Amino acid sequence: MGGLYLERGFDGLTDWMLQLFRPYIITAYTLQREAHTALARRGPSGPVSVASNSNANIQYTALFNQHFQSQSRNYIHRKIRSGTGNGSLWYVTLQVNGQLYGSGAGTTLKAARSEAARQGLLSLGLIH
Repeated sequence: MGGLYLERGFDGLTDWMLQLFRPYIITAYTLQREAHTALARRGPSGPVSVASNSNANIQYTALFNQHFQSQSRNYIHRKIRSGTGNGSLWYVTLQVNGQLYGSGAGTTLKAARSEAARQGLLSLGLIH
């Protein structure tokens, strides 16, 4: 980056960094906004729009993994934690070659991964 700064100046470096990081900034903003919305809608039993941790959730992650492993393709999961303690939420996105397949939120990382995998399987038409 130092060489780019010397070659193009501050504005050139800023433009390059925005192009590079824009997808991550947008994803982080979207996930944080969803976290704020989910926390604002808390009811007596907790957030209404997030996945809970159960044995059924584990199957979605396994199916998603099997699907991409059978095609010898790798996927990337990105995770963000919002809040601390009992009020924290996890957000996970699943991407293959930059294409978003699913995103999920949960009170645990496992639940958020499972919800993202479920949405990915739905988008692929592998489950209904």
